[in-house]
Amino acid sequence: KYYLPSNTTYSYTWSNGGANSSSIVVSPTVNTSYSVVLTNSAGCSANSSPITLSITPLNIQIVNPGIERSVRKFKKSSFPSITYLGRLKAYKNIDVAIRAFALTNKRIASSRMWIVGEGDKMGALKDLALKLGLEKKITFFGKVDEEEKVKILGKSWIAVQPSQVEGWGITVIEANSCGTPVVASDTKGLRDSIVDQQTGRLVKLKDVKAFAKAFNTLIINKNQL
Repeated sequence: KYYLPSNTTYSYTWSNGGANSSSIVVSPTVNTSYSVVLTNSAGCSANSSPITLSITPLNIQIVNPGIERSVRKFKKSSFPSITYLGRLKAYKNIDVAIRAFALTNKRIASSRMWIVGEGDKMGALKDLALKLGLEKKITFFGKVDEEEKVKILGKSWIAVQPSQVEGWGITVIEANSCGTPVVASDTKGLRDSIVDQQTGRLVKLKDVKAFAKAFNTLIINKNQL
């Protein structure tokens, strides 16, 4: 069962193991029937008339991504620690998290930030940390193995996900499974993986001060961790 937004065409291709392959092209509309047109690899129609199916809300189920159910608890670091885990890409807005951490660190000097992952923005992010005078307070781990990832998430006081869009946000529930709340952008995908004010905080996209305020609130009110 699939959730298919309206006014969009979807193409799925499969092969019978030989030279011939077929495609299914779907152009659905909400709560009405939609047409399925079978085509061959050359794009020619494989049937004389469309197959008409019906989609209603009763036929749709959403199954969210998941992880191992067991909760892995670790002793938190002796200092306030904020962790970003994921690829270091422009759309992830990690610079926003670093700038927010800079504000938090001015108020809570013992705080530290851990950045875990690799990507083409590594150099620019290190330069930003240096420019803000945070080179001794931000640690870049690069890529780590599964065991180290879980340990870092577990020791962290807060995880941060400032991305402008996510399909779901698997790192959010990975952090939660380690007993760590997540501060994230109030955007598609992350709204689904975070229960605001319960498993984390949702804040305005790219709002540095809002991220810093959420960091400060969680650090000061340790009982919320």
